[in-house]
Amino acid sequence: MRELEKSVELLRSMFPGKSDSWVRRCVRRLGTVRRINRNVWFLRCVPELGDRRAYYLVRFNRETGRYECSCYDSLSPWGDRRRKEICTHVGAVILSRLVKQARVEVAAGGCRRARR
Repeated sequence: MRELEKSVELLRSMFPGKSDSWVRRCVRRLGTVRRINRNVWFLRCVPELGDRRAYYLVRFNRETGRYECSCYDSLSPWGDRRRKEICTHVGAVILSRLVKQARVEVAAGGCRRARR
């Protein structure tokens, strides 16, 4: 659980202008994030957060260095605004990656201590 707390603080530092509500929504979505491949993640719908689609896909564009979400569809209401403001689907993917990285670091530290 400590990894989650550290990861949330890191997410806050990466997006200092984001509200507490935005961060809480990212945390709430965390359990729905599934990695499909190196640069694509699948997120299940969370109706209580206002999701209207059954799922969302987040892609990391290596050329631009930016994440893109299927909710950024220009035909979707608020799609352009979500793109500009970074949706919580993307926030959840970033948080998921931060948590995973923190767990790897903890595990690596635990292995070093165990060898002594």
